[in-house]
Parts: sequence; C-alpha cells; structure tokens
Amino acid sequence: MRMFIGLDVHKDYLQAAVLDNEGNLVKQQRITNSKEQIESFFQPFDKAKVVIESSTTWYPIYQLLSDRHDVKLSNPAKTKAIAQAKVKTDKIDALTLAKLLRGGFIAESYIPPSNIMDLRQLVRYRAGLVRLRTMVKNKIHTAGRRDHAKV
Repeated sequence: MRMFIGLDVHKDYLQAAVLDNEGNLVKQQRITNSKEQIESFFQPFDKAKVVIESSTTWYPIYQLLSDRHDVKLSNPAKTKAIAQAKVKTDKIDALTLAKLLRGGFIAESYIPPSNIMDLRQLVRYRAGLVRLRTMVKNKIHTAGRRDHAKV
C-alpha cells in the first residue's frame, strides 16, 4: 500500500501527516529534527511518497529520506492551498501537503544535484566567514575610536 507523507518543516522540529491510498489519515506526529527520530518515524513506511515544504532546513531531511523514499520539494509560493488557508497550524499544513501530494497537485521546486548543493553550502559558509571578519574589523575600528576620544 502506497503512503503519502506531508512534512511541515521547522528549525527544531517537523510535523508529519501520513495518508493511505484512499486518503485516510494514518498518522500525525510532531518529530524533532534529529536523524534518529526521523528514521524511527519513517521505519514502518517503505517507498512512501513524501513532500517537504521548502524552507531553510529542508536539505538535510531530503538527504536522509531520498534514498528510501520518493521525495518532492514543494514550492511554498505556488502552493496556494496552504498560503491562503484561513486556519494555519502545523498539523493542517502537513495534512494539506499530504493531500496535495496524493492528488498530484504539488508545485515542485527544483532540487539541484548533490555536488551543486555541496558547492552552495561552501559558498554560504565562506560568505558567513566574510561577514564575521567584517564584523570583527568594525568592532576593532570602533573600539579604537573610543580610545582616542578619551585621550
């Protein structure tokens, strides 16, 4: 039996909703973003169809699940059923994602190959180091000004 799993992903946790072929809600659960918790949740499901709403923390979850499951990345700007919902909770968002996936209505985002993602991560890391270097230089410069003002 094919399962459809919607994941509403946040920094520290994710909300999951699991539907069966007929659209019946099989399971809903909030899971911490730890590898062990995610693997434990997905253990009973084999080759499920999974949709993750794109956010800043989607990639590690995608990497963890994509070997065993068919994982799609939802484009949140184009997934209007969630964006325009009057009542927004993590449970409702995850369930809506699972329903859209089951119906074939997910507006997908492009997922680059892993070598490109690795390069992007390296560039983001370097940009962070440059920002940190600039911040330290500015603090040193500001501290030097204050010392001169006291003289």
